[in-house]
Amino acid sequence: KKASIDKKLNTDFSQYKTYAWASQVDSDLDPGLYFLNDLVLKKRIRDAVRFALEGRGYQFNRQSPDLLVNFRVFDKPTTIKGFT
Repeated sequence: KKASIDKKLNTDFSQYKTYAWASQVDSDLDPGLYFLNDLVLKKRIRDAVRFALEGRGYQFNRQSPDLLVNFRVFDKPTTIKGFT
């Protein structure tokens, strides 16, 4: 699988107030090839991200979120092409 990401460099995040987890973050295990299926680590990361988001004023809203939050943990060395 090849991942593709697009980023709008001048996004104004102040317009967003709520968030929800992407499906593979919200589920216990990810059947895909990319995610490390370590439930303790996944919970720790989710809790840390939740703490950071709520510290910035975002509120969790599963029904109608402004943002979907996703993360991946790689258990083997990988190269990610990103933005500066």
